[in-house]
Amino acid sequence: MTQPIQPAVSKRNAWVDYAKGIGIFLVVVGHTLRGLISDHILSDSVWASTLDRWIYAFHMPLFFLITGFFIQRSVSNRSFNHFFVNKLKTIAYPYFVWSILQGTIQLLVAQTGATNRSLQVTQLLQVVYNPLMQFWFLYVLFLIVIAYAALQKMGATPYFFLGLSGLLYAVVPLMQGFPWGVLILVCKYALYVGIGAFLRTRFDLNRLEQLSSTRLASIGAVSFVSLTAAVVLRLSTVYWLVPAIALLGIIWVCTIAALLAKHNIGSCLRSWGRASLEIYVAHTLFSACWRIVLSRGLNIEAASLHLLGGIAIGLYGPLTVCYLAQRWQISYLFTLSAFGQRQTST
Repeated sequence: MTQPIQPAVSKRNAWVDYAKGIGIFLVVVGHTLRGLISDHILSDSVWASTLDRWIYAFHMPLFFLITGFFIQRSVSNRSFNHFFVNKLKTIAYPYFVWSILQGTIQLLVAQTGATNRSLQVTQLLQVVYNPLMQFWFLYVLFLIVIAYAALQKMGATPYFFLGLSGLLYAVVPLMQGFPWGVLILVCKYALYVGIGAFLRTRFDLNRLEQLSSTRLASIGAVSFVSLTAAVVLRLSTVYWLVPAIALLGIIWVCTIAALLAKHNIGSCLRSWGRASLEIYVAHTLFSACWRIVLSRGLNIEAASLHLLGGIAIGLYGPLTVCYLAQRWQISYLFTLSAFGQRQTST
């Protein structure tokens, strides 16, 4: 998810784009759903809360684990300085640009009383150390990949990082009340980067699409049913079971992605995956705008129209902006790298 669109992508890892497409779709659905519930347009019913728990059980771990798939190669091919500068351009830069942009717009709109979440000017000034809203992901991802690169340059292997990240996850329950919440998030999500890096040492990404359709569908069905059962039974709220349940969701996404890529079905998913960064940073503005226009401007409270329209505009609003940015060669809206020089991995 951390890298934007690249004009030409190797066919061999097409399923990764599909997986990111499924993941970013779930991000937009989750945020749109929570926005509607917060604004009392949609009731916090059993199905809504269950769907929310189902999505949040694995959709962000998915992106951290995909990062882990590619991080070792990315670090190995660059000096630490080069790697650090690259991540400043492709992760830290969009974090600050879009945090400030979204935060400023939210402050202005809040004066009209149209938003369902207040924001203080001091919060906007604190983005250097306290991420706003969904932007926590970019902040935490940057810290994890830089830590991984530093350790790798000191001789640490993916096995070492996996062990270290497992230890960090284990100490999180002891960190309750820790003043800098970002560090807790780093300790929670570094585990998935570690798992991804470890799996890549033992697993060829090309092999997933080579599995038979029957096997992929079977694995996907079993992982989906197991994940859903765990969420319904609220096992996903048990801290020590969280990684295992997240992995069930990740397996489901990856097998379905491989199945779709194998048969070249669902090109829209691949487009969403290749633009997952752009969608991630911009979707909230579009979906919130849709909600405000419908409810405040047109006095329309139909939950289905809010939900479906919010998801659609949350996906295709950023894609439209991205298309225009490419056409007009203004890539600095999203990163400081030229569109043609971007990579699909971390």
